[in-house]
Amino acid sequence: MSDADSKARGVATSADVARSDGEDGGGAAAFLASEIRRRRVEAGLSQPQLARRIGYTRQYVSYAERVRANLPSLDIVRAIDTALNAGGALNALRGRAKEEQDRVRRAVGRRGQDWIGVGGDVDRREFLRAAAGVALGASDVFRSSSGGVGGGDVERLVARTARLRRLDNYLGGRDTYRLYASELEGTMSFVRQARCTGAIRKRLVGVVGEQAQLTGWAAFDAGMHPEAGQHYEASLTAAREAGDPALAGNALAFLAYQEVTVARPNVGLAESSCAVAGEAVTPRVGALLSERRAWTYAVAGDAANADQSLALAREQLARSDDRPEPDWVYWIDQAEIDIMAGRCWAELHRPLRAVPVLESALSRFDDTQARDKALYLTWLAHALLDGHEIERAALVVTESFRLADGVGSVRPLGRIWQVAYRLEQHRSLPVVARMFDSVGA
Repeated sequence: MSDADSKARGVATSADVARSDGEDGGGAAAFLASEIRRRRVEAGLSQPQLARRIGYTRQYVSYAERVRANLPSLDIVRAIDTALNAGGALNALRGRAKEEQDRVRRAVGRRGQDWIGVGGDVDRREFLRAAAGVALGASDVFRSSSGGVGGGDVERLVARTARLRRLDNYLGGRDTYRLYASELEGTMSFVRQARCTGAIRKRLVGVVGEQAQLTGWAAFDAGMHPEAGQHYEASLTAAREAGDPALAGNALAFLAYQEVTVARPNVGLAESSCAVAGEAVTPRVGALLSERRAWTYAVAGDAANADQSLALAREQLARSDDRPEPDWVYWIDQAEIDIMAGRCWAELHRPLRAVPVLESALSRFDDTQARDKALYLTWLAHALLDGHEIERAALVVTESFRLADGVGSVRPLGRIWQVAYRLEQHRSLPVVARMFDSVGA
């Protein structure tokens, strides 16, 4: 077929694909998104109608039609290409867009000194894994500084901890644990030797408490539960010494969250986390502690108290408060509360409540947050199975496995196997069989 014939039929030509790789039009990813939308509209289909044809939800179609930091998955593009009779044109465009992103990643990789300012077009997991060591060496001068320690030194240490904390958005605990543990050890040594006022020392001990929680979380994510518990206990001690009830409450919330995973729901511990923090917490801190308490209640099978805690989390997040929030709650927002609500309702086997909220929240998650998105997709898959949506559950598991592959965390794959176990009885369905082929189970 000639390019002229292709244009007459609305098919992306080789010139179109080549042009999508240039500087005009926003690049190949932008051209792919616009082509998917154009073809859908020309086919007279709404987003929900196309979603039903390909076995995904409307949010996935919407995601594919928007220019985001990451491309829509290959499976989704293939399904859309087939449904819209694109003859492989969309598949080719995605391939070109992936090549373009890889070139950007390699170029940014050569600028490793800008390790925390990576652009959204980059697969940051590999980049940050290589760049994490840059952060460690950067503090050597600070640690060896002479003279007394003042407020400016504390602020630099707080800012440094905040930068390290954001690595957890993109890396798993196996990638970050040694980095965090080394940082914690160095900070503790610095604090022990610091010459400062009592007020400054309290602030320094508070930073130790924050870093101990961060290290404990990495250990938990890596499956190192004894180490995680020790770090959480150390963080609780530091928070109390620093006179920081919110940080102490968060330490207890971490311990409660761990007990849900490795032992049984400890409702008393979850309640204590909120009680210790007190009623005068800032909005995001209050929302975080309430949503984690909701999770403990949900796993315990207490729907009423889970619902009440979720409602309180939303109420607290909406409060107006001029006080600064601690950096360790920077990630708490409405999307996080929605995700936790969906997880709770999935755990309580309420698919009619769980599926819509999880689908909506997940449509706003970027693939660079691979661990978290892979995890949350498994709760969506469980909820879909409870709602007897077998094929859709299998597709979600396939997507979850794609994201989890190579992530330094034990949690996503553990949950994927749980869903796969439930899907075993449906292997006769083609989409389920393909899912098992994908995950190698």
